[in-house]
Amino acid sequence: MKVLFLISGGDTGGAKTHVFALLRKLRYKCDIRLICFMDGDFYRELLEMGIDAKLLPQRSRLDLSVLKDLEIDVKEQNYDIIHCHGARANFLAAKLKKTVSMPIITTMHSDYLLDFDGVYKKLIYTSLNINALSKMDYYIAVSSNFKRMLVRRNFEPNKIFTVYNGMDFDAPFSYDEKDDFLRRVNCPAKEDDVLIGIIGRHDHVKGHDIFVRGCIETAKKYDNVKFLLAGTGDGEQELIKMAEDAGFRDRFYFCGFIKDIYSFINAIDINVISSRSESFPYIMLEGARMKKATVSSRVGGIPDLVKDGETGLLFENKNYKQLSERLSELIENPDLRKSLGEALYERATTSFSAENLALKHMEIYESILKYRKDSKKTDVVLSGYYGFDNLGDDALLYTILRDLKTIKPDIRALVLTNKPRQGKEICLTDTAYRFNPFTLRRVFKDNKMLIFGGGSLIQDATSEKSLFYYLHVLKLARKYGNKVYIFANGLGPVSGKNIEKAKKEIVHADRITLRDEESARILKKICPGKQFEVTADPAIGLHGSKTEYSRLKSEFGIPDAPLIGISVREWDKADAAFETKLTSLLKKLNRDLSLVPVFMPMKYPADMAISQRIMKKLGFGILIGRKTEISEAVSIISAMDIMLGMRLHALVFAAGNAVPCIGITYDPKVKGFMQYLGQDRVLHAGKFDIDAAYKCVEEVMKNKDEIKKSLAEKARELSALAAKNSEIAIDLLEEGSE
Repeated sequence: MKVLFLISGGDTGGAKTHVFALLRKLRYKCDIRLICFMDGDFYRELLEMGIDAKLLPQRSRLDLSVLKDLEIDVKEQNYDIIHCHGARANFLAAKLKKTVSMPIITTMHSDYLLDFDGVYKKLIYTSLNINALSKMDYYIAVSSNFKRMLVRRNFEPNKIFTVYNGMDFDAPFSYDEKDDFLRRVNCPAKEDDVLIGIIGRHDHVKGHDIFVRGCIETAKKYDNVKFLLAGTGDGEQELIKMAEDAGFRDRFYFCGFIKDIYSFINAIDINVISSRSESFPYIMLEGARMKKATVSSRVGGIPDLVKDGETGLLFENKNYKQLSERLSELIENPDLRKSLGEALYERATTSFSAENLALKHMEIYESILKYRKDSKKTDVVLSGYYGFDNLGDDALLYTILRDLKTIKPDIRALVLTNKPRQGKEICLTDTAYRFNPFTLRRVFKDNKMLIFGGGSLIQDATSEKSLFYYLHVLKLARKYGNKVYIFANGLGPVSGKNIEKAKKEIVHADRITLRDEESARILKKICPGKQFEVTADPAIGLHGSKTEYSRLKSEFGIPDAPLIGISVREWDKADAAFETKLTSLLKKLNRDLSLVPVFMPMKYPADMAISQRIMKKLGFGILIGRKTEISEAVSIISAMDIMLGMRLHALVFAAGNAVPCIGITYDPKVKGFMQYLGQDRVLHAGKFDIDAAYKCVEEVMKNKDEIKKSLAEKARELSALAAKNSEIAIDLLEEGSE
């Protein structure tokens, strides 16, 4: 494979570090030539590295005189791929695209809307870059957050790959001793002083003002703390004035441009990133290399390396007071500084090496060349109850996509959803409106396989319209030659004439997996003799985060007390006194067992009204009163002592986290899941029995440890079965392909 890199040659900082780290490893995996458009240190260092580099100097950014020589080089060398880095390269490649046929990709190192300062540069250069980007064939984002940013701006998700920055941790590096460096920057420090540093140019996006404000708050509490800033920029005088006005100018050391950045990092005790926007900054990896404890704003791809409380500490963007709080934790705990620094080093060297960076690029190049030859636009279309703000179905979609991409990272998926734009931003994959008949035909015509599910799609208890829609989807997929995989479905109930209609489509499915034994019983009745496998609901493998729960506990005021999670929904066939009875039950449980109810709406805002009514009658309890992310809902449920749920996936989340649960059935799927768990604790919403419910909860609380142990074992078993769903999908997709 032969790859042409295009780059301005005037790059410094993260972009330069990224390209050099990549080239050091990639040159041994494919043929590379790099063309620069500016002479300077960047170009000369490439030659010293032994990279095949060529200089085509431009007089200015808009100089197109180099285009002819560039065209000649491309045609003579017969490259497979052109890979751009930066606005200047994008501009020239977009012009080149008119005369060449190979795919052109570009790496998004930063937010392209923030790359140029000043009205003139923003107006001219940013506009030119936006236009050039629209002509690229593929994009590489250096964090998942940057991919999300591109998707929000209407870039096609399936044309965007994600690659995290990598570093050659084996390459030699040197630095000055701490005392020598501090003398160089005129920073006297005592043995017990804690030195807090930040590195980067002084401009708005890097958030140095946030850093200074946070440090001022910290300086008010500690006399043994000093603050060092490496870098220069137009905002420096304003930062100095902030420190002076607060009366702490003597605690701040503006070190100017530091070429030997490791000398600076070696000298400090805590490395801070306070950016308002970031991709995946190299300063994190440089700090990790020296095992420095890191405190960072929760932006861009930073949380992918800095796991809050595990490999570093995070604060919410622009919240300088929270920054000060996180700094205080580290100032007061040297052992925590050491352990976080070592954990950061371990994660960085394991997952963010230059070797990984190069291997990922090779995978991307190979995928691009493969898909350029493919007559189909997508590999799989996912159809389910998506885009209706139901956490359970959202969790299914999330886990299906996650598991598919774990096995086949370059899989091209498209989701049929009620909210295509929202779904595209959340799932980071292509979407289409599920009810547009013309779109459905186009989608299946350009697709290879339908993944139908999970969830309970083939049933007429909710409405016949829903059943007819999903049977139509199955029929369309078959009509256009798609393989059909009924994926971890819950089946039934199906009654009357609808049984024959369902059978007509089910019989043609290429693979079927079901999520419980009750669904298997129904399938045998509808379609006797049809082969299937009982696996498990994919969402059973979602696990809560203690760190995330700690944040949510503070946000919602969840007390340190025994907690009973409550998931309820409106149901027209519910016991007329259901809400009153549930209220009485919760009062009694609070009085006798000190259980505090935490209401978890699984479909927002649909589940809010009933939760609020019960809360009002109770006069106490906690309501999770906003739409939560999947990970947030799982983290909250995982912290419960017991879960009482009507919504199926409230029970699935609980079981997956070994939280004892009691089902309130309104639909056979709830009872079916509880039976599959090997649990018989099921109440009925149509005839709610307070005494039976109380005895059930009481029994669970008495035997909680034993039940948790049993659930943990069952969850591991079901998680292994759930993993088979996606393995079967990929096997079916690749069946018959070369």
